[in-house]
Amino acid sequence: MLPVIAPDIPWNSGIMRAISVEAPEGLVVNAKQPAPCGGATVGGAYMVKNTAHSVISALATADPSTRDEAMAESTGSIQVFHVGGLNQHGYPFGGAVTEALTGGGGATAHHDGIDYAGPHEILSYQITNVEGDESNFPRLWLRREINTDSGGAGRHHGGSSLSSAFTVHDANFVHGVLMAHSLSMPSSTGLHGGLPGATHHVRLARGTNVKKALASGAAPVGVGDLDGPVTDYAGSPGELFLTPGDVVDWSFHGGGGWCDGIDADAQSVGADVARARISVEGAERYYGVVVKDGEVDVAATTRKRDEIRARRIAWPRSRSGDVPAVATRAGARRIGDKLLLAEAAGGGLVFACDCGHVLAPGSENWKTFAGRATLTAEDLGARVRLHPELVADGYACPGCGSLLAVEVRWQRDEPLHDVQLQRLS
Repeated sequence: MLPVIAPDIPWNSGIMRAISVEAPEGLVVNAKQPAPCGGATVGGAYMVKNTAHSVISALATADPSTRDEAMAESTGSIQVFHVGGLNQHGYPFGGAVTEALTGGGGATAHHDGIDYAGPHEILSYQITNVEGDESNFPRLWLRREINTDSGGAGRHHGGSSLSSAFTVHDANFVHGVLMAHSLSMPSSTGLHGGLPGATHHVRLARGTNVKKALASGAAPVGVGDLDGPVTDYAGSPGELFLTPGDVVDWSFHGGGGWCDGIDADAQSVGADVARARISVEGAERYYGVVVKDGEVDVAATTRKRDEIRARRIAWPRSRSGDVPAVATRAGARRIGDKLLLAEAAGGGLVFACDCGHVLAPGSENWKTFAGRATLTAEDLGARVRLHPELVADGYACPGCGSLLAVEVRWQRDEPLHDVQLQRLS
């Protein structure tokens, strides 16, 4: 809440006194016995935080005075990995692997998300550097780098997260507990058609040839360069007992994107490809930007983006019919990046796209009149995983093909009716 409605006020007890939290017994965040619970800081608490932040950002977008503070979701949850044992010097050690905080920041109406921004509730965090970590703990790092394609695509993309791999070094074991949420659910949601950021990924290779590979002069950077069985976790790993030869290869949530990726500045996308924020393949699929030999192919990019828009225009609609024409867009209220609430010619309100296409009467769920397609995990992002019980929907303007919203829901739920108008007496 505070990053959106009070970004310029220091957090203190005075602000907290103005906020009340209602959590009656029986909710996910206030479970009633004998309901099982655990890992609340990386699970239920984050989901409540994400929901509140998304709602407040959507509301902030609808008011010009607060629009600039609205933000797609940042670091949808964190992984908490506590480890301990005897270090290479024979002394007991224990602590958290702090790089798990390095998730990407959410994008805004004017800016890409901040790389490695971390969670909202930690205003200033630090992570250990590799050299200091290896001096005190029995771990050898094989890689620590930007997690390419982790930021959710958008006119402004989400911030990138970190990716790394390490192995047990000069010790008999490392004992740990790894708690994580959203390995198969995109929690860093985008806003107004922006795509979600990457989900967490954790892979554990057992008994690899990493020591032999290093001794031979090779430089393996992850489990893909090594032999040994690999577990790719779809849920929280829990307790882990690591021994020499085991390699943990993990990455973290990217930030959510803002608005439609094919509206992004093509040269900016090309620059992000050069900086490894976005891959060549990701630039073409999610931004419609064709990069060849390090340069943006302008003509091919125009054709690609036209193809994407044409496919979306052909998406089926749940409902269609006569919708009143807009009298004028001059006084329309912008409630999304392109979604407008405008006055109809005969009175009343309608939902419209800023291309001029009228979507739906103001009394209806505009999504049911928009083009709709079921999206795969690969459609959402190169680093996104989607649980089989989750469904992702994309909603596009039938007039111009702009992506207006992306929604991930439980398969038994109906599409969210997220904008409902109520007359005030």
